[in-house]
Amino acid sequence: MKTNRNVEFEERPACVNHACAWSAAFGPAAEGGRAQALRSAWVLAFVMIALSAQGQTLRFGNHRELAVPDYATVRIGPFYSSLSFSQSAGYRYTRSSGVGTDFLFRNHRGRIVEDGEELPLVSSLDTRNYLIVTRNMDLDVSASAVYSHYPFGTQEDSFEVNLAEEGMFGNLSSEVQITPFMKAFLHEAAVYRTDYVDTRGVIDQYGGRQNEYFRNTAGMDVDWLMAEDMNAGLSLSRSDMLPRNDEFADQECVSWHESAAFERQISSALVAGVQAGFDQNQYTAETATNRPDTSSETYSAYASARLTDNTIGSASAGYSLGHVKGSQDSADETAVGSLSLKTILTRELSQTMEVSRSRTAGFNSPFEIQDTASYGLEWKGEATSLRLSTALARVDPGWKGVSSYSDWTTALDLAQPVYVGLSFLDTVTLVLTSRYSVRNNGEVPEGVAVEALDPEWVEEYRTWTTRLGASFPFFFQDCSFSAYAEHTERTSHSGLLDYTRDTVEATVVYSHQF
Repeated sequence: MKTNRNVEFEERPACVNHACAWSAAFGPAAEGGRAQALRSAWVLAFVMIALSAQGQTLRFGNHRELAVPDYATVRIGPFYSSLSFSQSAGYRYTRSSGVGTDFLFRNHRGRIVEDGEELPLVSSLDTRNYLIVTRNMDLDVSASAVYSHYPFGTQEDSFEVNLAEEGMFGNLSSEVQITPFMKAFLHEAAVYRTDYVDTRGVIDQYGGRQNEYFRNTAGMDVDWLMAEDMNAGLSLSRSDMLPRNDEFADQECVSWHESAAFERQISSALVAGVQAGFDQNQYTAETATNRPDTSSETYSAYASARLTDNTIGSASAGYSLGHVKGSQDSADETAVGSLSLKTILTRELSQTMEVSRSRTAGFNSPFEIQDTASYGLEWKGEATSLRLSTALARVDPGWKGVSSYSDWTTALDLAQPVYVGLSFLDTVTLVLTSRYSVRNNGEVPEGVAVEALDPEWVEEYRTWTTRLGASFPFFFQDCSFSAYAEHTERTSHSGLLDYTRDTVEATVVYSHQF
């Protein structure tokens, strides 16, 4: 199962979740940070525990109810559906400067492949469908398709299909109530898309390499409510990763995950449990490196508690062993765990603190040991919203020829509606986003020639992106208008990574719900 992530993090397109990008107010302006997906699903089983205002609940309560969905606009017998379409057209101008600009364009780094004017055209189709099969079984299918066309060639055209709406569950899914005390959730999520990732596998829209891929994940979760306060759960999933670019052929793999958990609701404010998780990664492509298969096992205990009326805390602690096929070394062992606190300070203000240590499959190595820490402060007023966040991640691949590195990201997001009061325009929403990130690379391992490495492997670099935009309803029904100006600056001791980029864009979007 997936869990929702904080806005500054995003997932890496590898066999496992990894890297991050920033979500922005208008368009896909993302810059590399680190993902909270650094933690494996088995380590963060406690996140699946509902943090309701009434108290902490067992995982059994997370299964959806078999009922008519709120989104349905069409009904044919037991079938419910919704369909929406949107089309955007706009104008964009991009200008880059600096020594690193030639390096970017010559090596096709980043989503912008050429400076100048552009008329982006983006079409999207989204559908959600729900079928009540029997009194104890349903089927939910969600899908979206997006086609982006850039007639002046400043960006590659793209077509994306996603059978998964981001959230806790997959998109082709079925909830089955086997008995009143046993529920099963079957899910499948397929995605075909293009990301831009750096040499570490971290998403970087400004300087990353194009990674086009197809990924399909299918699985099953079963929960048995043994007693009113006890739950046992089993999970099984398979993920197939198929890169389309030869450059990322070594990421082609089949991944299996199995886990078993037992948890007990000790009180209305405390749930605790234990879990065992097992992962296997089989790399199927024949490449020059012939990447070895890996497996890991993790045993952990977790708890989630409402510490006060305004504070929720979650924690996990465990032990993980990793195995590399064909390696003469004994199993790689490490402690894993996490701790998070969320506090409501006032009606409008809340804060979140989180630290974790985990092991995941690596992008350039069999495994990575990842230590992360993050803090977020969020204000949600009647109209104004403000979020400040900072996150630090240190990654140790622990593999010959691959150095360690760290990413630090600080972000600000502000949205402020402004009353205009015109007959055709009531309110304009102003949005300001700013991201500052630092990549530090560890020492190059012995025996590796520095001059043979990509500068991203060796040099420290900083990236600062600031965007100011506005949006408002357009003159016609179902239409909206947005515009922004953005400045990006990347600095480094290496001239190849030193450049600036300025972008302005205005877009009209037509959206229709059928």
